[in-house]
Amino acid sequence: MLNFFIAYHRQFRKYPSVYVLNILGLTIGVVIFVLLLSYTRHQLTYDQFHSASERIARVTTIVTSENNVTHFAVSSKSTAPAMSAYFPQISKACRTSQANISIRVDDSQFEDVSALYADSTFLDIFSFKKNHQHEAVSLLYGPNDVILTQSSANRYFNKANPIGKFIGVQNSDTYETFKVAAVIPDPPSNSTISFDVIMPFSEVAGSFGDGFGRIGSMNSYILLHEQSTFQEVKKAMPNFLEEKLGDLSGVISFDLQPLHDIYFTTDLNYDFGGRANVMTIYIFQALAILILLLAIINYINLYSATLVQRSQEISLRKVLGASGTTIFRQTLMDTGFTVLIVIATASVLILILVPYINEFASLELRDSFSSIWQISLFFLLLWMVISFLSGLYPALQSAWKSVTITAKTKVKGTTLTVQRTLLTAQLTITALSLSCVFIVHKQISYILNKDLGYQSQNVITVQVSNPAIASNLEILKSKIESISSVQNVSISGSSVIFETARFPFSMDEDSTRQFQTLNYNAIDNQYLKTHSISLLAGRNFRPGETNAFIINEKAMEAFGYQKHQDILGKTLTMGGEIKHPIVGVVANYHYRSLHQSIEPLVLTSRQDRRVNFMSILLRPGDSKQAISLIDEAWQETGIKVPFEPEFLTDVSREFYESENQLKVILDLVTVIFIIISLSGLFAMINLSIQQKVKEIAIRKVLGAGIQQILLVLTRPFLLLLLVGNLLAIPLVWYAASRWLDSFVQSIDIPWYVFAVTFLILFTLMLFTISQITIAAARANPTKSLKQD
Repeated sequence: MLNFFIAYHRQFRKYPSVYVLNILGLTIGVVIFVLLLSYTRHQLTYDQFHSASERIARVTTIVTSENNVTHFAVSSKSTAPAMSAYFPQISKACRTSQANISIRVDDSQFEDVSALYADSTFLDIFSFKKNHQHEAVSLLYGPNDVILTQSSANRYFNKANPIGKFIGVQNSDTYETFKVAAVIPDPPSNSTISFDVIMPFSEVAGSFGDGFGRIGSMNSYILLHEQSTFQEVKKAMPNFLEEKLGDLSGVISFDLQPLHDIYFTTDLNYDFGGRANVMTIYIFQALAILILLLAIINYINLYSATLVQRSQEISLRKVLGASGTTIFRQTLMDTGFTVLIVIATASVLILILVPYINEFASLELRDSFSSIWQISLFFLLLWMVISFLSGLYPALQSAWKSVTITAKTKVKGTTLTVQRTLLTAQLTITALSLSCVFIVHKQISYILNKDLGYQSQNVITVQVSNPAIASNLEILKSKIESISSVQNVSISGSSVIFETARFPFSMDEDSTRQFQTLNYNAIDNQYLKTHSISLLAGRNFRPGETNAFIINEKAMEAFGYQKHQDILGKTLTMGGEIKHPIVGVVANYHYRSLHQSIEPLVLTSRQDRRVNFMSILLRPGDSKQAISLIDEAWQETGIKVPFEPEFLTDVSREFYESENQLKVILDLVTVIFIIISLSGLFAMINLSIQQKVKEIAIRKVLGAGIQQILLVLTRPFLLLLLVGNLLAIPLVWYAASRWLDSFVQSIDIPWYVFAVTFLILFTLMLFTISQITIAAARANPTKSLKQD
């Protein structure tokens, strides 16, 4: 073993640049590979930390009309209890509803507290209490008991023991008192259910109507017995629907969505919380594998280049009696020790980088491995795999090549073919990544700059649902309108970008055929003006009007009308009770992300429903000063709730969080791909020059100039670059097309992306080659011809 370390040290000192490049390239590859793999594992294991996750499902609602099928993530208040009582396969069921609340602890006020209203069976179904000192907690002990997360308890009670203490929850102008029954760990970052406090579901149950047809903003979950399956429940579902719904069983039905599918489902209505584009996660996985593969190929190319210089040494060892097996083992050990250095260095870098990655992506990557032994086993396997893949070919090449005692050895035949193939693979991967960078940037630029059909620049939104604000809303609105830097103010039930509420609508002309479940928003008469939404026909709401509807073009088409004027004045019935005329038709606008198509929308002038948002259009100029003046007006009104505005453009960008992460990571990985590929190219050029020293010298003696010699040395590598780019085109086309398919509206893949990719890589390759070949071309030919 001592002899091995002595030999390794000698080789390192003899070829320091090659060893440093190998260690650096592999280290970067391993770091990016592990971080991307941790990220994708974190994403793909959403909600799987629950001990019974495979037996938990969310009950979703499907509403079917003649021309429309709408799938809701939510269900009625009656659904979970009725299913629990009917199906013997169901062990437990619970309902949850989320809201932001204000609480008071002693003299301290806390706003935007995420409250989860849940049935007492919630913690029996979900494992949020796991491995905690309050593990015995399985229910809310009384109608006035609450459960806090650990971080919330620390925040509200300054890290003192909160058990048995009281908090006040704002209800209109008063505070209702609740006792803290328990503290549980914070929900993991890979949980679709998040909260600061759990409150009794009875607190909000009265706000939801009875009956299966009254779909509320709540989720219903079921837990099956261990031997039961979701398929058994689905098979018995028709009988349940017929018994409970009667004639409505053809209109309303239920489905079961497995818990681990929720995070990756983006097409359900009224699905609260961020969801992932699974195609983006698969792209991250592919990038992780590609960068590790690229680093390994680069190692093989660099190491193989040194074998030419070491050929005399290897041949001499064979002459002195060393067997091919001995040299094979020595080369593998050399690679294994190098990879060991790489793994150790990468581990340190990962520990340093993880906190920054967590902050950037709001993750908990340390949760990717649950124990030290899992981490150790992972890195042991990684060391073995990389060592084997990186060292196998160089070991075979050095152990069983023919004995040569010359100063220079030609690399030809199979060896040269393999190295050129590996370099072509590097260039293909790099071209693929660079082309994808351009396409991702173009698509994200498209969705961020596309005309969405409404004004987003200079518009800020603020939530005004808090009772303390609602009671002073008209006064506040008047004060803000009087500010010179404010152009317009409107109030509405939802923001212009919103997760819609949906209601059943029908037209009196044919209430059976024209039944539709449509998106709905309550607005005032300034809403269209504030957001610059185009009114195509009819009129806007009048001030104080409470008995009219405005619809978009999609809703007009859903009711079977093609001309705007034909539907004006028709009576629209909402929920079977509220009947108002249609007074206007607006142009379609994207009130949700471009992952989803524009759906029918009804706007109502009814302001007796709860108002949640105020939208403020600022005049172009100093937005900071305008916001400061609005804040002053807010304080003058006497509202104790903090003024927390959001720019509408920032809200819109939140729709594309995973795409923006993809863009940043793809940019970084592409730069690394280019650096690694150029270092591999550097090794191959060095090897080529070593083989052509005399040829270069003879060409110079015969009168060849530097440009001619450069062309001769460059031509083979340019051919490899061309082949690599051609191989990348179908791969890019397939991957980019699959990713773009996740958007309802997307760009066409431009042909010039491939030309630009080739030109960039051609320029970088030419620069790299010229730096080495010019030096070789300028060398004294007489010295080169005297060698050997």
